[in-house]
Amino acid sequence: MTFRICLLLTLLACAQAPKQVRFLSEMTPLPEETWERCAASQYGKSIRQVAFTWIHQRETILNQITAEKVRNLSNWAKKEMADYELPAFKNQTFRATHIQNNENLLIESVLDTLPSHHPLVTRQLKLYLIYNRKHNTIIDAIVTIRGWAEE
Repeated sequence: MTFRICLLLTLLACAQAPKQVRFLSEMTPLPEETWERCAASQYGKSIRQVAFTWIHQRETILNQITAEKVRNLSNWAKKEMADYELPAFKNQTFRATHIQNNENLLIESVLDTLPSHHPLVTRQLKLYLIYNRKHNTIIDAIVTIRGWAEE
């Protein structure tokens, strides 16, 4: 790669992160989940770019997530979440789940497995990023809790 291309990629990755992370209470549907579902394997290049961009924007996004905010997202395990503390948030992996007009990707990352109100229920703290493929930028960040019953 030439110096100019490297510089351009770095500048794009360092573009300003979303100013405010959106927090949605547990199991609240994301409007972006109405977009077309996509096969994560088709978007490897975009996921690599998200991971590169994430290196430069992670602190801005993760610093907005507090244990208190996570506890307030909980609808069903309030008692179990009373002493919840945030993990170190290391080694996020990303997976594309939905796409809008072949331009915006909804990217999912699991931040933590959370205490549960029932032994058969698994709960996870999830981060969703909206990634604009045209401009190679993360344009939005959403934190929520997702849960499901194991059978």
